[in-house]
Amino acid sequence: MALLKLIILSIAYACTFGLPQNPPKPRTTIFGDEMLEGEIFENLSESSEITTLNEEASVYRLPKTTKPFRYDIIWTIDFNNLSFNGFVMIVLYATEPDVDEIVIHAADLYITSVELRKDLNSIPVSYDIDNILQIIRIKLDSGTLEYDENDETNRINYELIIRFEAELRTDMSGLYRSWFKDENYTEEVSYIATTQFQPTSARKAFPCYDEPGFKAMFTISVQRPTAYKSWSCTRRNATFSNGIM
Repeated sequence: MALLKLIILSIAYACTFGLPQNPPKPRTTIFGDEMLEGEIFENLSESSEITTLNEEASVYRLPKTTKPFRYDIIWTIDFNNLSFNGFVMIVLYATEPDVDEIVIHAADLYITSVELRKDLNSIPVSYDIDNILQIIRIKLDSGTLEYDENDETNRINYELIIRFEAELRTDMSGLYRSWFKDENYTEEVSYIATTQFQPTSARKAFPCYDEPGFKAMFTISVQRPTAYKSWSCTRRNATFSNGIM
């Protein structure tokens, strides 16, 4: 009888402590056979390397010296080359005096131009990209951003305009590509472009303040081939055709 109780207790202990309390979650929703050699997501595990950032290190957080008010974003999708180019205009303002630098996020984007404007007048700037911290530092060549010390509610807006290019990603983050086979069940593969911004992947799709504390309004335009369609979780404003896209 004592031996039977010991066996039962051993089994109960194994059931309680033998299994992980927090089993690892799958990193993607891609089926395993799609990651086999020769398949569409063959190299996913190599391109999805996870980097752990020290949350206590403020170096990875954006300074709060500027804040965004509105984003105007345009993406042009090139399915032939599985790439895209984009344009973002960030309406922003300084939150304190003597600000001569704007710092925002960007990751794995090729930046082709950066321009800062106020009242349609261009302000000379230079910029530096830090790929490790995933940020762009835009430095005014002279002077500082205007700030009304007598009335902090008087927001003085600037327009930061950045053009960029990138490949459609394969790791299900940012602006990435996925695929399907046609309705006739042939082997021909067609591609779609999808976005995934959580938790810090918006910076992979366009330069931005990619932290929850920097909330702003958005307008997004997608230029695509006429044979394709667009879906969004917000109401569509309008659709236009230029005869090309």
